Amino acid sequence: MTAAIALCALVWVAIVGLVIRRTTAAGDSVGLPTALLLATSFMYGGAFVFALPGYSHLRPDAHWYLATLNFSEATVLSGLFATLLGLAGFALGCGAFTARRLPPRARAPLRIDPGFRRKLFALIAVIVCTGLILHAARVSFPMSAAILQVTRNLAVALICLGAALVVLGVGRRGLARWYVLAALLPAYFLLVWGFVSYGFVVFTIYAGFWLAVLRPPGLARWKIALSSAAILYLLLVLFVAWMSFRAEVRGVIWHGGDLSARLAVLWRALSGIELLGPGNLAALDWLAIRLNQTMMVGKVVEWHAHHPELRLHGATLWVVALAWVPRLFWPGKPEMGGSAFMAEHTGRSFSESSTFGSGPVIEFYVNFGYPGIFLGFVALGLCLRWLDRRASTALRRGDLFGFLIWFTAGIAFIAPKSMMMFVGSSALMALILLGALRTVVLTRRTLRVA
Repeated sequence: MTAAIALCALVWVAIVGLVIRRTTAAGDSVGLPTALLLATSFMYGGAFVFALPGYSHLRPDAHWYLATLNFSEATVLSGLFATLLGLAGFALGCGAFTARRLPPRARAPLRIDPGFRRKLFALIAVIVCTGLILHAARVSFPMSAAILQVTRNLAVALICLGAALVVLGVGRRGLARWYVLAALLPAYFLLVWGFVSYGFVVFTIYAGFWLAVLRPPGLARWKIALSSAAILYLLLVLFVAWMSFRAEVRGVIWHGGDLSARLAVLWRALSGIELLGPGNLAALDWLAIRLNQTMMVGKVVEWHAHHPELRLHGATLWVVALAWVPRLFWPGKPEMGGSAFMAEHTGRSFSESSTFGSGPVIEFYVNFGYPGIFLGFVALGLCLRWLDRRASTALRRGDLFGFLIWFTAGIAFIAPKSMMMFVGSSALMALILLGALRTVVLTRRTLRVA
């Protein structure tokens, strides 16, 4: 079983590497397919601790929570097979198996009206700050969840755009400030909410964008590979430290602790960092516990084998076409959060205070089985690569609004544990709101020029 899981790990890395190489080398990407694969690999990556010789979740000193999940290594392997089937479909949809490697395009300086650029950045910054304030204040209004999600994604798009304009336009002067802003956004979600999940997704978007757009031309692949391995190891170390102190950190944040108290508890968490290694089984337990989406996929496969009547035959996918309908006119519209869907399709109960997301692998499987996973990810790859190319074309033409629209819509897909209903709702909301904003702004600009 250990050897089979190790083989799956090698296939996984090969597929991810192929998609990243083919999409970023073509010169027509802003890194959205890369971001999805990196986010998925992290959330599902806890399965690979079972490929390490000597590791077992059934050992006497293992974390008690692992025993409550009632799974075996066969469960993990089943989930890995289903997920790899999806990754293969995604690679096919992105064109990774057929795309020819094109020579890198020259980075010609962009010619953009400085006055328009400054006004656009100021306008988007006001929208983003307003959204973050409303989010922090927990303000609720019709379609607030989707709208505020768009503003958070727009913040990421604005930071990426600012960094790209420096690289594509005026050299590297001022690039550091965009890197600082990039770090502040995940820090905001950690300090204000005590969550790292959205901050991590943001990091994968940054990573994909850097590889596709910001990476210096001619940078050796071995340097990228070594740096990526080092960064991944550091992220895993920090993740284990976070999990060890998460309850204490959230206790301070959720009970109204001031900034100094929040920073102090985070410092205590960082000071307790332990290095990861095959001998540090307690740290590996945390990876198996929290980065366990592969195991959840296996649980769904096993439960459906005993309860085939649970097959949904597209029930959760057809409603994506109705994502635009406001909750005012659809009182029963699905809501984000909760674990009812996972409880139904895994046969186990979850704490009411916790949220266990399903993600596309599980959603496609419970609707159409293994063919649903493969074909669903083919469609996902086609759609995301289309948005990726549109955003890239807009960026290299100097169409700032176009880049913000397509890139923000694409960011909605970088959600490895969300259902397609919410992915579609967020993407559609981005297209509608930013498209309307573009029409208003460009119309006013045209009238003023005339």
